[in-house]
Amino acid sequence: MPVITVVVYFGSDTWKAPRSLHEMLSVQDPEILSMVPDYRINLFSPAEIKDEELNKLQSNLREVMLFIKYAKDKQKLKELTSENSSFQSLELKAARVIDSITGINLRFTETERSVNICQAVQEMCDDARAEGHTQGLQDQALLTAQRMLQDSRFSPEDISRFSGLPLEDVLKLRKK
Repeated sequence: MPVITVVVYFGSDTWKAPRSLHEMLSVQDPEILSMVPDYRINLFSPAEIKDEELNKLQSNLREVMLFIKYAKDKQKLKELTSENSSFQSLELKAARVIDSITGINLRFTETERSVNICQAVQEMCDDARAEGHTQGLQDQALLTAQRMLQDSRFSPEDISRFSGLPLEDVLKLRKK
């Protein structure tokens, strides 16, 4: 029985590393290379495989690879997870793989048997939107305080009240 080794690349970018032993060597002399067997790798890289081919997979590896392939394309990822019903009830193990490889911090509990990736992605987007909104409000309060500090008519207490920043933060800003 032949043994076939397959390298599974879990990156969303294209594979940029060597694909054979000869490509790994710094030796370029054809005479020397002819004496060294050139072992080529059988590479499974989601970015280089068409969706039609990935859809032929019969396990959750299909969803894992599709998710990884489009992890950096928000629009395509949203389309993929909302249109593909298999993402609505993904096995917990597959969800863990997606979460750890992509680092997107999906929210799910370890007691769940399956995970609704559509919902998890939506919650992640909602969290990011809320975090951005909060950061924007904080930035605006800081900018307001900085502008008011330039006007001697406003006391630190007034600035704190109008900007919403704590008085101690206003005093620190004034010292700067």
